[in-house]
Amino acid sequence: MIKKLFPYLMFSLCALALMLAACTQKTETSTARLDPPVFYDDEAITQARGLINEGYALLDNNLEGAIAKFAEVEQLVPSGLVGPYHIACAYGRTGNIEAAFAQLNLLLDNGYDLPDNLRYDTDLESLSEDPRMEKLIAQAEANYKTASVVFADGMPEYDPAPVTFATQDELNEWTDTQNRQLRNQSQYWTSVQSMRARMDFASKRLAAFRELKGDDPEFNYGLERLRQSARLKSSYEYGWGTISDMVVDEATTFLATNPTEEATGEANYLAAFALSQKYGEEAVNRADGFRQADTYLAKVAEGNVFYGAAKALGITNKLQTPGANVDELGPQLKAVIEQFPEDNLVYRVVGTRFANSGAQYIWPVELGMEDLKGKTITLNEYQGKALLIDFWATWCSPCLVELPNMVKVYNKYHSQGLEIVSISLDYTNNTTTEAYKQWIDSVGMNWRHTYSGNGWGTESVKRFLVSSIPAPFLVGPDGSLVAWGEALRGKELENAVKKTLGI
Repeated sequence: MIKKLFPYLMFSLCALALMLAACTQKTETSTARLDPPVFYDDEAITQARGLINEGYALLDNNLEGAIAKFAEVEQLVPSGLVGPYHIACAYGRTGNIEAAFAQLNLLLDNGYDLPDNLRYDTDLESLSEDPRMEKLIAQAEANYKTASVVFADGMPEYDPAPVTFATQDELNEWTDTQNRQLRNQSQYWTSVQSMRARMDFASKRLAAFRELKGDDPEFNYGLERLRQSARLKSSYEYGWGTISDMVVDEATTFLATNPTEEATGEANYLAAFALSQKYGEEAVNRADGFRQADTYLAKVAEGNVFYGAAKALGITNKLQTPGANVDELGPQLKAVIEQFPEDNLVYRVVGTRFANSGAQYIWPVELGMEDLKGKTITLNEYQGKALLIDFWATWCSPCLVELPNMVKVYNKYHSQGLEIVSISLDYTNNTTTEAYKQWIDSVGMNWRHTYSGNGWGTESVKRFLVSSIPAPFLVGPDGSLVAWGEALRGKELENAVKKTLGI
């Protein structure tokens, strides 16, 4: 597996060749143009992936050999991004600070626009205290802001569709092919280049979908454009910027067509969500986005399918505003969740907005599930103990990375009051209950487990507002929630357990 990937998709002309071979081509007209990025063929990408793996395998014992491998990657796929990035990481890991900064400067000059990679990549940790790093992060942010102005023009509009299909199956097959190509190309582009490519692909797919559906009354092209624009950025990601403006523009255009009440509610909700994501977590004007979102949330009528989610979004925005009155807003959020217990949209918006930290606002959250012996687990039975509640799965690679440390901490502190309840998100069609028992025994997970076999459909996932795993929660001896998430990963787990136990 490649050690690092730039987490964005892009459209490749290699994919375009496949597209043209599989379907009917028409003359294209568009109200907006997005220049396609340079593409790299499949063989070059495969070779580059292998070279990156080889480079990191060499790094700890042969720095020069690793650098040579990464330089060869840049010759194969001369994006000006991947080679310098991995070389910078190699130098950073081995303490060659000046050489690392030289590569990062080259990277930023080539348009690199992913500041979070610079902030959080562990191989660049040796550079984090140097004031030059903050300047590079600021440059990455500026690169994104400058390049993303193209999104103000909105998604392209193709009429007629540049490609058409005779059946839904053909369209689905083509879509899958394009998505695979996008994923394969993803690490060789800036995020803006990748987004432009995704937008162009989405617009062509929508145009093809429109012609395939024809006069189908269930298909609404304007609503589908709005939905696609709202999916261009991850709901877990803040700082949508001009993408938020694009979504609002699409919503405004759609609402002007006098849609049904149900579609009106969805359009207002999507506009509000985009505005809620417009600014970064540290942005001074973030509250402005929340206030603008409120104007759209107020238009989602009671009884609309998005009404519960709209109420939940409004409260989460208030909770994420500096100076929020948590004692007042927490019960409000809990009331909405209890009012709409079967509304997956409510859980989705709260889970994604808080990224596994939402339980703090609605605590206490009862466990109430059965363990592998059929006994119901409750919080009360752990009074006076430190209880680690861990959502995980055997298929979750990050969970498996954390597991040896969790076993070590449990064995060290169990006699002093540490208990663990693991809540498995495995699926019975892949792992039977008996196989699960054998697996946990083999790795020393000698504590209580719950296993419904329903994966993400596990009922307690909703109650704890879990949106990704691993998702650990540490409960103190008095039943209070004392830590969660990253504060319980790696070496921080032992520190938190010791503090909770008063050791």
